[in-house]
Amino acid sequence: MEDVTRLLTIQALIELRARHNRLIDTRRWADLPILFTGDFVYERPPPGANRDDAQLERYVGSDAMLSILQSNGASGITAHHACLPELEIIDAEHAEGLWAVSAEVHAEAAPHEQVYRLVGYCHDTYRKVDGAWRFASIRLERLFAVRRQPALCPAG
Repeated sequence: MEDVTRLLTIQALIELRARHNRLIDTRRWADLPILFTGDFVYERPPPGANRDDAQLERYVGSDAMLSILQSNGASGITAHHACLPELEIIDAEHAEGLWAVSAEVHAEAAPHEQVYRLVGYCHDTYRKVDGAWRFASIRLERLFAVRRQPALCPAG
């Protein structure tokens, strides 16, 4: 693969991950399915489980992914961040990526209730479909997840 093509592919994958996070945080559910292949797979540790828990929950298809996303943060304000990508271009139609990720969820209806914070890694696989890069799979490796009460500002 030529250097320019490789760099353009890397940029396309960075933009795909950024778009994924933005669409989740802005609740643009109808725009998300185009980011996934038809046989997309999402895997994650069960809620409350961290890094060393071996049994992963497995979801197949973009509808399953949307259902999880909507149930996890439908009534809250979320902020997803991905950084430090390690991207490997396998060939012209396949790639893999590892991203350091974090997410926070704040209750929208009651902003002074619990805040959920997650830190980990996303192991992504990508496939080019109809000329565009899509997620073929995402596996979340959770380093830790905590719920906490946000600090309140004193009145007056």
